[in-house]
Amino acid sequence: MTVKLYDDYRLVSARATVTQCVPGEGFFDIATDRTVFFPGGGGQEPDGGSLNGEKVITVYEKDGDVFHRISSPVEAGTEVTLCADWNKRLSDSVIHTGEHILSGLALSLFGAKNVGFHMGADFATADFAIPLDGEKVSALEKAVNRAIRENTPVAISYPDGAGLAALPLRKRPETDEPLRVVEVVGADLCACCGTHVSRTGEVGLLKILSAEKLRGGTRLSFICGEAAFDLFCTEHNDVRALGKMFSAKDGDVVAHVKKQADDLAAASRKIAALTSELARASAAALFAAAKEEDGEKYVRAELELGPDALIPTAEALCALGRCHVFLSAEGRYVLAASKDSSFDLKAQNDTLRTHGARGGGRDKLFSGRLG
Repeated sequence: MTVKLYDDYRLVSARATVTQCVPGEGFFDIATDRTVFFPGGGGQEPDGGSLNGEKVITVYEKDGDVFHRISSPVEAGTEVTLCADWNKRLSDSVIHTGEHILSGLALSLFGAKNVGFHMGADFATADFAIPLDGEKVSALEKAVNRAIRENTPVAISYPDGAGLAALPLRKRPETDEPLRVVEVVGADLCACCGTHVSRTGEVGLLKILSAEKLRGGTRLSFICGEAAFDLFCTEHNDVRALGKMFSAKDGDVVAHVKKQADDLAAASRKIAALTSELARASAAALFAAAKEEDGEKYVRAELELGPDALIPTAEALCALGRCHVFLSAEGRYVLAASKDSSFDLKAQNDTLRTHGARGGGRDKLFSGRLG
């Protein structure tokens, strides 16, 4: 049985004795009598680091022994140095402690039971069994950060028997094995195998990034600590830059951006209307000048109005009478035909594609980019 030393999350280096060396395909799994490496579990990935200076590929636990996978063999009985990656350990411990505070307060404030937790590369997620609206999510975030500022202890214990049975655990695993209990004073009490900081203040800050509906409940995505502070700095600087751009105070930036978006939408609608009007005028001139054969006109032209006018012009032409059309502008093209046209547009489009064009369509309209 490997003695686990990571109850103290700051302990990332120790000497240990190899108890097993299990060969695999291109690797060796080294079990030791003690370890500083967290082997993964409870939504948290294993620690990274080194064994005798060699990179540890992964870490896992089997039948009470913790194995460290490396590329070289180490004989049983050999004393080795284990070094876990401090930056990863700190980040994981901060996030995992933040999740405890988040989940504990979600339960006490709103009766929301945590039904899932995962720590990703960029953010963590916590899943709750009930819907949480925006007002509740905001209140929860404020409560979590208040608990962080209170800087209460985070304690680890191994109760058993009546003592364990009496504890009001947020989650009680169905097992007869001894439980490791993590208490975030004033916020949470839960059985957990992961690494945690020693006081809530070390979490620093927790920011909820999003709240999504998930299987009748809510998934909260969040970040903690330095990542949350970095996000605040980035977004603050962006808001200040936008404020300068619009000559607006920070609190007025959203209103100014919305006004510009509304103005742009109105301008786009006006441009679309004018383009449609110009397309109809251009179509009339092109139709009048087009050659006719067997009662059907063929229009081929390069439009000066630009690519946005291609389809409106083609549709306007086809509404004027029996015809088929090839229009191009700035490397874009459209093929179209009136309802009564017998022209094979697909064959024409296939020919264009053999010359490098990229595009498609169906029935009476094909479009794309010329080669």
